[in-house]
Amino acid sequence: VCALLATKSLMRKSSAEMEISMKFQDMPYERVEYAQAEKEYRQIIADFQAALSGEEQFKVHERYYALNNKVGTMMTIAHIRHDIDTTDEFYNGEKEYYDEIQPKLANLTVEYQRGMYESPYRSCLEGKIGKVAFKNIELQLKSFDEKLIPLMQEENALTTKYDKLIASAEIEWEGEILNLSLLKPYLTSSDRNVRKRAYEKYSAYFTSVAEELDDIYDKLVKNRTEQAKQMGYENYVELGYYRMNRNCYDKGMVENYRRQIKEYFVPFAERMHERRRKRLGLKKLSYIDTGVFFPNGNPAPIGTPEEIVEAGKRMYSEMAEETKEFFDFMTENQLFDVLGRKTKKAGGYMTFLPEYGAPFIFANFNGTSGDVDVITHECGHAFQGYLAGMDPIQEHRDITMETAEIHSMSMEFFSEKWIGLFFGERADDYRDMHLEDAAAFIPYGCMVDEFQHIVYAGDVNFTTLNRGFIGYRHGNVQIPVFAVQQLMLLYLEIDIQISAFAAVARRLTESALAYAAVTVYARGYVDGKACFFAQISLAFAVGASVYNFFARAAAVGACPHLYGSAENGI
Repeated sequence: VCALLATKSLMRKSSAEMEISMKFQDMPYERVEYAQAEKEYRQIIADFQAALSGEEQFKVHERYYALNNKVGTMMTIAHIRHDIDTTDEFYNGEKEYYDEIQPKLANLTVEYQRGMYESPYRSCLEGKIGKVAFKNIELQLKSFDEKLIPLMQEENALTTKYDKLIASAEIEWEGEILNLSLLKPYLTSSDRNVRKRAYEKYSAYFTSVAEELDDIYDKLVKNRTEQAKQMGYENYVELGYYRMNRNCYDKGMVENYRRQIKEYFVPFAERMHERRRKRLGLKKLSYIDTGVFFPNGNPAPIGTPEEIVEAGKRMYSEMAEETKEFFDFMTENQLFDVLGRKTKKAGGYMTFLPEYGAPFIFANFNGTSGDVDVITHECGHAFQGYLAGMDPIQEHRDITMETAEIHSMSMEFFSEKWIGLFFGERADDYRDMHLEDAAAFIPYGCMVDEFQHIVYAGDVNFTTLNRGFIGYRHGNVQIPVFAVQQLMLLYLEIDIQISAFAAVARRLTESALAYAAVTVYARGYVDGKACFFAQISLAFAVGASVYNFFARAAAVGACPHLYGSAENGI
């Protein structure tokens, strides 16, 4: 970012021809016809291969940028307009069309990238776009093959079906019909009875579509696993890492990170939740207390959606010259669609319209603190996109999903100085809630990540049982999902206890060795007290090892799919 800011005027000049000021609603849309796009890509591929120098190849590469910009902008406009109203028949048709042709377009871009990767002038190209770009091309080559196109088309259709199913929720609430986004304020109401009723309605919807959700999930897992098999991988985990552009860390590193979170961070998170329980005055936290931080309710933004955006404009004007320019650009060109509506896709995101140099923010305001998170979190993504969009080297925009969250989460915390503009007298309550919520996400995120590894590694065969829920199957034995969840909690508790026991043993041993070392240095021998201390530490360490063995054996016996081989039986 510092480098981008330092060369800002140069990059603005180089992108001036590309960036056009235009309101989103006025941006023209034209379908990307695959036959014409293929013709243009194939001409660029041929010209690249015929080039006689690295400089000539880079000139062709700039044409590749322009074609990508044109295709990407049209597809993104269609995507946004589909999400704004999932009942719009025209953009529903466009979404289905792009689900079909996107893998074929990907095949053309991978073919072009292969030519770059194998170019005799690669060193010249590396000087132009950087070596990291070629590492990312290598990952693309490892994750795609033309034979995958039918499976990728099916995968796109399944994810679109899921999005439509979630967006179609119609939940009756006190005479109104709400979707999932508009129900969320009641899930964090200060009245616990209201939360309970809201969760009953929320859960009832998912129960009503459980069979469809199960079918989509089952097909997605099988589809992605088959893609991995056809690429020669044991399972989807390795292919998934390549697809996510994880170019500098691997599965083992992620496992080690999760282990450290269990050992060091989960105890902190437990103390934090205990603090929240006491603050709420509850005997025990329940699922209906998820995301609730204060007995008088979570702080909510003051003012209308328009006033929230205006407060954001003031904040970014005071924060820095660059953020002022960015937010003015966003508001002047109406690059937000944030009001919650009944036919709108759930969730929120930032995307980018390359021909206009324009980020776009999609969200669902619902009167909660999440509305302000859009102005901080999603604008963190958008500010990064706005700056990176000035860079004439498009490969520099190719950041991973994990890296992208650095920009958004950082902006959340940069914004805290101005948070009173949004929450008034409850600004400090928001700051406390914000920190606790961010910290609580870390174990949750790791748990989701581990679950995905387990599913896609093939250690567990999830199957639809009794037409109503997902269960675990091992041979002829079936366990319903609630039992699997209890076993997972048991395993996690055992794992935490083992970690704590082992940590105490390690510290005792270190202390004993340190005491012995001091006495040897001071007296020339180890005295009886040091020997006794060492023996006690050794006994504790042996006890920890014995506990470790039997506790893990119990975990293996009770939950083999989470620890060790499933062949141990249930």
